[in-house]
Amino acid sequence: MVLHEVSHEWFGNSVSPERWADLWLNEGHAVFYEDQWIEAKHLSTQTESMRHSYEELGNKLLANGPIAAPDPATWPGDKGPLRPYSSAAYQGGALTLFALQQLIGDKTFNAIERAWVRRHNNSTASTEDFIALASQVAHRDLKPFLSSWLYSTRLPAMPKHPDWKAGPA
Repeated sequence: MVLHEVSHEWFGNSVSPERWADLWLNEGHAVFYEDQWIEAKHLSTQTESMRHSYEELGNKLLANGPIAAPDPATWPGDKGPLRPYSSAAYQGGALTLFALQQLIGDKTFNAIERAWVRRHNNSTASTEDFIALASQVAHRDLKPFLSSWLYSTRLPAMPKHPDWKAGPA
């Protein structure tokens, strides 16, 4: 829990979401790095945690809309003030980051993370900003890949893990 909140120093305080639909950039990163810390302490692996989220929670994560629903008025289900804090922003955001890391590798992923905090330090940024920066740093168009994760109501296949099956909605 403490690590989750500490990670918000970079993903939430240093770089804040431009709008509620971008909250996954805070919460997804916090869960992602929390899982890495748990792995570093040999308590379980990040891959195990992500597989659990993917298979057990699966498409239930998206019951109230996509991870980065661009228009809150289009969200199905709960439209109350706590809706942005759904599991889609937390576990769904972490799954998106894990999928990106699996696709492009640790070195490029880490370069994106450093560039993100450097470029947007003490400002706000959007999902579109993240996609553009990730594409620039990776030297490839990541918009189709990231859009399939962030704007869909179904989880896409997990790169490098063809045996993983997303849980039902």
